[in-house]
Amino acid sequence: MRNAGVAEEIIMKIGGWKTNSVFKRYSIVNTDDMSYALAKRERRREAERTLLRAEQEQAEPVTTRPI
Repeated sequence: MRNAGVAEEIIMKIGGWKTNSVFKRYSIVNTDDMSYALAKRERRREAERTLLRAEQEQAEPVTTRPI
């Protein structure tokens, strides 16, 4: 359910778990989950680098030659 975007509080209610520690005990993370998370993080970093480059290009001073 968490992979589908359901909030932890709702999953806990559906599962009948009252504490976060019980939720975590039954929340199994597999290698696909980890791969997805790492790929998502890398896409985010690349987007931030692209944005930073665009901001830097806009901030570069325009040089003019004397006439």
